[in-house]
Amino acid sequence: MALLYGCSANRKISNISSKFSVKGEGYSYSLMLNPDNSFILNESVIEVSLSCKGTWKYCSKDSILLSCEEEPPNAMLQSGYMVKRQRSILLIDKNHIKVDGQILVKSK
Repeated sequence: MALLYGCSANRKISNISSKFSVKGEGYSYSLMLNPDNSFILNESVIEVSLSCKGTWKYCSKDSILLSCEEEPPNAMLQSGYMVKRQRSILLIDKNHIKVDGQILVKSK
């Protein structure tokens, strides 16, 4: 089942491009938001590592949408394929974002 998110506005928040991450017991998230609207998302839970790259865009003053690039059909069968291809990210402030219930902190 595919989930589709929509964005009605393209408002910019100053200087959101950066690396954000969080690490806990048995999990870690890392998200690199690039100024050219590309991103790389890495997620590790226990011993499973998932990743995707794609493009991001502003949805509102406090959220962005990540859209993973399309991959060949055989990629879905490989280890590391991220099934969730779109994610809505909450921008808490310039140093914190929320991804899948996890708060990621901007790297210094």
